[in-house]
Amino acid sequence: MGGENTLGEIIDLNATRLVVIHDEWVGYNPHSPIATLYELRRGARGGLSDEGRRLSSLAGERVVDVTITAGAAKKFLGAIASADVVEGTYQPRQEWTDDYPHIELALHVGVGEIERRGCIALLFTESQGEFYAPWGACIDRRMWTVPGEEIGRALAALKVPLKRATLDRMMQEFERQAAQR
Repeated sequence: MGGENTLGEIIDLNATRLVVIHDEWVGYNPHSPIATLYELRRGARGGLSDEGRRLSSLAGERVVDVTITAGAAKKFLGAIASADVVEGTYQPRQEWTDDYPHIELALHVGVGEIERRGCIALLFTESQGEFYAPWGACIDRRMWTVPGEEIGRALAALKVPLKRATLDRMMQEFERQAAQR
């Protein structure tokens, strides 16, 4: 191995069978900590589906069904595959206090050929900012830094199918009901 310049050159993300997104945030908010978890399985037609869960210290757990079309899933995985990588230790970018994201994206890649084994690509960040760059990656026991915004932008593009606004409204509704008590 060696000479890889993008995530897609390290691992065939088109063979992804399961996507697990764990998005946790701690900061100045009465709901803190807030965790959102998605476990999305790849269907026969290439889409991703299952459910998303939002947990907070005040509102407890809320659950939504999630479906991502085959086209959106392909675009999502393609954007991640295009991300440049640099082998070495990850260092998060943190510029302010009271805002501590922790996002993990586990891509479970199926076996493509009999000789090849499946693999998990673990992408993670504790960086602040709109797209949480830089990211780290652990693939086949090797550590990488992903300096660009591709992973964060790919996740942001899934905001609607991941029903982030619906989960946010559920939390706001809980707050409204609690205030009326």
